[in-house]
Amino acid sequence: MAFLRDRLGPVVPEVVVQDEADGWFVTRSALTLPSVDGDPDRARHLWEAVLEQYGAMQREIAKNTDELIGLGVPDLRPERLMSHLDILLDGPGMNSHAELLHRIAAMRPQLEEWCARLRDTGVPASIQHDDLHLGNVLRESGGAAFVIIDWADAVVTHPFGSLLYPLYAARRRGDTPAQMNRLVDAYLSGLGQPARSAETDATITAALRLASIPRALMWQSLADITDPTALTDYYGSGAPRWLGRMADGTWALTGTEEHS
Repeated sequence: MAFLRDRLGPVVPEVVVQDEADGWFVTRSALTLPSVDGDPDRARHLWEAVLEQYGAMQREIAKNTDELIGLGVPDLRPERLMSHLDILLDGPGMNSHAELLHRIAAMRPQLEEWCARLRDTGVPASIQHDDLHLGNVLRESGGAAFVIIDWADAVVTHPFGSLLYPLYAARRRGDTPAQMNRLVDAYLSGLGQPARSAETDATITAALRLASIPRALMWQSLADITDPTALTDYYGSGAPRWLGRMADGTWALTGTEEHS
């Protein structure tokens, strides 16, 4: 966290106390949640501003990916995703999901093609928050910039996967394809990407499908450290659930599909 603050400034919370050995830190307070008061239009405008700033942050920190990985941020760059997927598929409890394993085995050529697309797209890997929802977006009193908190799930990977939660929230909000596209355009603008094209949309869709792998790894890590209680079933179901979402694509819609 301190590394991100040093590189990115006030868009990341200021660390006042940190214990690297035990893995904890305390950040300065005086931050508030931006209010949308259940207003979908306010939520959309807020998300557009957040995603533009977040994309700019990813563009800035992309030159530091080797340092981030050296500090322990998981390396899930596109060329490593399939090896991480194989670890997940061999993980505890997965043998009870035979139908899911069969589906993923059948789509392996497609998964490899998506990984190659992300690897070769020319967009550099960067930090990906992997839990980007409005509960993790704060603002200093009177400040214009947003402060992104809770980087515990962050990984180094293709940045487009960051759209997973914002677009899911947009669908639940009932956004139209045009409204969802404005969110994507705001994000791409911050990231410094050229004018959007069909190729860009195909890359975004690939990134969203593969973004289930980091989520599954996070849930698997929780299952690995949880004592064998009733909660273990809850944590243990997370990895199969996210791999199922990758297989069926229900979390990978960008809004552009409805134009076809």
